[in-house]
Order: sequence, then structure tokens, then C-alpha cells
Amino acid sequence: MKVLIFITVWKRPEVTDLTYSGLDRVQAIFKEEGIDSEVLVVSSEDYHTKKAKDRGYHVIEVENFPVGNKMNLGMQEALKYKWDYLMEMGSNNLLSNLYIRAFIAACKEKFACFGSGKFYALQPDRKKVRVFNVKRRNGFGGVGRGFRRDVIEAAKDGKYWDSEINSGMDGSIWSNLIKPQIEKDPHSVRRLVNNSYPSVLDLKSDTDVNKHGGKIIADQDFLVRWFPESKNWIK
Repeated sequence: MKVLIFITVWKRPEVTDLTYSGLDRVQAIFKEEGIDSEVLVVSSEDYHTKKAKDRGYHVIEVENFPVGNKMNLGMQEALKYKWDYLMEMGSNNLLSNLYIRAFIAACKEKFACFGSGKFYALQPDRKKVRVFNVKRRNGFGGVGRGFRRDVIEAAKDGKYWDSEINSGMDGSIWSNLIKPQIEKDPHSVRRLVNNSYPSVLDLKSDTDVNKHGGKIIADQDFLVRWFPESKNWIK
């Protein structure tokens, strides 16, 4: 089995470096489980392109706006490579080890689409942490989301996200890809962890598009236990 990690990047080089450190851990766990993996970076800036190439990642460079078009072009590029599952990542995110193993289990069980319904968001002050739950029934967010290759290939006219949009990416791909898959085979789409443990961490900055509400939690030590790279970010 082979997984392609798909990540779009824009600005925020320091936090993206932290995300790449997290991907080292993701790929190490994949390797432990006998799964091959590669990374495709969809870049819009020379320094991100160079950084990705230096790490041995595949890279495509396209204009950042509209973001929907950027991501569609990146996904079209992704289909040029050989893989069985795609893992979607953001440029400011970390995954917990338990979630990575849940992702692997979902691949082995051949689910079509899957992801996490719970996120922790470390705010731009690097002190406050907010918990965010996906409100859509049985829904899941984009970070760490998995797609079986045939689901991506089935997209009409290569449209995964609405090309003209700069926000609302999760709702767009839900309508274009995930909802049709649910209608085709509802048992093939799964929220993996049922919000039972930390799975995804967003490292927020002032340039973030998405602003999450939710309950503020004071204990940051647990973040480092679940997302070890965050120790280099928390103040």
C-alpha cells in the first residue's frame, strides 16, 4: 500500500517547518506498518518550493488565489503519481500517533473517505488552546482526511473544490466528493475517532483564514504529549 500526503502551503514558513517535522513522524509510523509514502507540496512561493525540494518532496508551483483553483491543480498533479490513498494536510497542522494509526487501519479496511471530527487550535498567542468539533453529523474536517484513489478519480471534470473560492474548502469538497460517495455507499465513509482523543492540532497565526471558537483549555502540557513537535511552538 502507498499513501500520498497532499499539502498546500502559503506564507508561515516557521510553522510549515514544524508541520514538516510532524510529517517525519507520520512517515516513520507508515514505514513501521509496511506502508510506503510520499509527499506532494502545492506551493506558490519560491522559498516553499525550495524547502520542499530540499526535503525530497514532489512539488508543483501555482498561483495561490483563488485557493480552490490552486487545490484543484494540486489534486490533478497528485493523480500523476502512483498511490492507493491520499492524506490531506494543511501547512500548520500536526497529527497524533493514535490518529495516524487509525488512518492506517481505515486504509486497511478499505474505507473510501474518512477523517477526524475534533481539532485542537493553538491560538496566535501560542498560549490559549481552543477545542473545535465538526458540527456536521458524522462529518470530519480536512486535516488528516483520507481518500481512496477511486474517489478522487471519480470527481466530475476534475473538480474537487469549487475553483473560484478562497475559503469554505471543507464544505466545497464535501459537496463535490464526499456527499456523492455517501449516496453511493454510506458505509464507506467514516469519522474515525468519534472525538474520543486528540487527533489534530492547528497552529494558528494571524494569517489564518479559519477562526475557530470553542472552549479554552489551560493545560498545554497534554498538547506536547499528543503532538510532540508543538513543544517548539508553545510559549
